[in-house]
Amino acid sequence: MAHVLPVGYDQRKHPNAGRSVRPWHTLGAMTKAKLPEGPIPQSHVGILENALLAVVSTISYKDGLISTNPVGFDCDGDYVRFSTLKSRVKYRNLVSNAQITFCAVDPTMGTRYIEIRGYAEISEDP
Repeated sequence: MAHVLPVGYDQRKHPNAGRSVRPWHTLGAMTKAKLPEGPIPQSHVGILENALLAVVSTISYKDGLISTNPVGFDCDGDYVRFSTLKSRVKYRNLVSNAQITFCAVDPTMGTRYIEIRGYAEISEDP
């Protein structure tokens, strides 16, 4: 399996240089994963109804690292939606790689949250 490193990355300067370690990014490792589908659990719908913000993680189109940003969002019971501009890095990341993780924290209990992993579908605002 091929290992992908960013342009200009000097592997000799890595803290684990010379040791046998798992590569930080493996080509195709996540894109082949079959994700389970299903409704949002009733026990967690309240989090989506009450949270003001969530965090969205995407894969950077520049270097393949994770990029995480806060977003406002809307949930209609079936889908979670957020808006972004085409000029934003988040948009360019999703065009390059649709893998996304969405996480909203219960505003009344900081250790309770819902995480949704999957592939983003980009559509134009009406």
